[in-house]
Amino acid sequence: MEILREKLASGVYDIIFLPHFEHYSLDQEAIAWKWTAKDCVYAYMPKSHPLSVKKFVTLSDLSDYGLVALDEAHNPNYVKDIYELFASEGLRPKITASMANAYTIKASRWNLKDIIIADAFFDLPLTGSLVRIPVKGYSNGIICAYRPDHMSQVLKDFLTMIS
Repeated sequence: MEILREKLASGVYDIIFLPHFEHYSLDQEAIAWKWTAKDCVYAYMPKSHPLSVKKFVTLSDLSDYGLVALDEAHNPNYVKDIYELFASEGLRPKITASMANAYTIKASRWNLKDIIIADAFFDLPLTGSLVRIPVKGYSNGIICAYRPDHMSQVLKDFLTMIS
């Protein structure tokens, strides 16, 4: 994601699409961004999990259970976002496993015992052993970053369309 931001800053790219939690880096670097796609925050878990029968879960429900997260060394914005999400209700997440990237999380779905917090756009196959439950009252998704000083008419039209 750093490479995408660098190529945007250098003018190689006009627009980039990122997970919502990357807004921290964009804000820090004063890069303009907008929401592109928004949906519920979801809790992905095995069907055998005690919460899997609920129609929705709350952060309070989740705070007692272990979470699988992207590892902080490689994905500090994801971890910051998870902590801020739970802190919004005075809670602290219980991260029990960290993985280097989304691919390792996807691979872990076969042996998943804990919960993954992600958006609806996370490409985690909902196999027969996995369920996805909305977290009540929260949303996340995909954002786009762009350079206001480097905009074609097509980019302006796109940004207007998603507003």
